[in-house]
Amino acid sequence: FTKKLSDKMSMVIAVVSDKEKKVSSRDGMRLTVETSPFFKDWVAAAETDLEEMKQAILAEDFIKVGEITERNGMKMHATTLGAEPPFTYFQPLSLEIMDAVRALREEGIPAYFTMDAGPNVKVICERKNEKIVAEKLSELAKNVLICHAGKEASVVSDEK
Repeated sequence: FTKKLSDKMSMVIAVVSDKEKKVSSRDGMRLTVETSPFFKDWVAAAETDLEEMKQAILAEDFIKVGEITERNGMKMHATTLGAEPPFTYFQPLSLEIMDAVRALREEGIPAYFTMDAGPNVKVICERKNEKIVAEKLSELAKNVLICHAGKEASVVSDEK
């Protein structure tokens, strides 16, 4: 991300569960790669999404970054439903939170959700709206975290 864009963004995380997943990330990906008819299409779509994301970042277009993030995450989760046997990381609360984020957008608050291989929902929003987003998510989730981009990567030495 450009510094200007990352300085304007926040990630608000709604912790849905801190319990161990029924299907580990490693096992879920293996099963999806081996059995989901949707996997190859997701990989192809991800390549297109990546090119669009690069352009959105360079243009510092937060809305486009959010739309691509949400779209790609949902495509990835669709691959799990096509696996044999099908599985999902979604929990009922995950879906409620996604609906709440959509409702925020309808109210004029640009916020976009994504999930990795687990039930917790990550929401990207503009920093100026992080408290509104966090309050909305707190109505549903017991634990909500607000995160920001850190410093640039650097090498840390163990030597004293």
